[in-house]
Amino acid sequence: MLPPPDSQLISGLKSLEQSADWQGLLAAAEAPVRQYLFWLDLSRYVATALKQLGQATTAEGVTQETLLLVRRLPGIEKLSFNDGTPFADPATREWLRESAKGAAPAGTGADSGDKGVQTQIDAACELARQNKATEALQQLRAGLRSCGVGREQLQWEMGICRVLCRQQQPALALPYAHLILEKIDQFHLEHWEPQLAETALEVVYQTLQIQPVEMVAPSKTEVLGRLALLNPTRAMDIG
Repeated sequence: MLPPPDSQLISGLKSLEQSADWQGLLAAAEAPVRQYLFWLDLSRYVATALKQLGQATTAEGVTQETLLLVRRLPGIEKLSFNDGTPFADPATREWLRESAKGAAPAGTGADSGDKGVQTQIDAACELARQNKATEALQQLRAGLRSCGVGREQLQWEMGICRVLCRQQQPALALPYAHLILEKIDQFHLEHWEPQLAETALEVVYQTLQIQPVEMVAPSKTEVLGRLALLNPTRAMDIG
């Protein structure tokens, strides 16, 4: 039952990140660490700022220490302060998952022929993490326009959806989530490519998480249930 950080502090940190004020973000995120020991968002802000300031080694140290804390206290990233403010917002959860994967590309169940496409998508998503969302979306749109149909098209659409979620654009991300679900059903991915279906369902779930109200179809519970049938561990991690 820990009291939450001040709303002005939360909005201030988000504003500093969006404006790419890395020195300001580093100072603002480091200051309240002692007061909010379990607020994992602070670790992400510090690591991001350090990386952007050219201190990659120190940033990696912060990242690894945060991962160690999460491993020592399983489920901490799912807990909240006493007003419901999460210890780890959606962006921080994504950061933890990506960091835990190390250098491995974000897996989608693709075979070797898809690795080049996924590498391009991951590079665009990295631009978004560097607050270059417009450039990231331009690259993803260019890839989508030039690709064929089927798996590759779905991969590019998932990339666009991920970036829109990261930019906290629920209304813009939702149509892509619906499109992704349609293709999962159309191509019966849960039967024929379960690994790709897992990643796609996770992207959809993340999109539903940032919607302002739980009055969109499908519900988060429905999507999480479908993911649980494929990989219950992954469902527990994000649920």
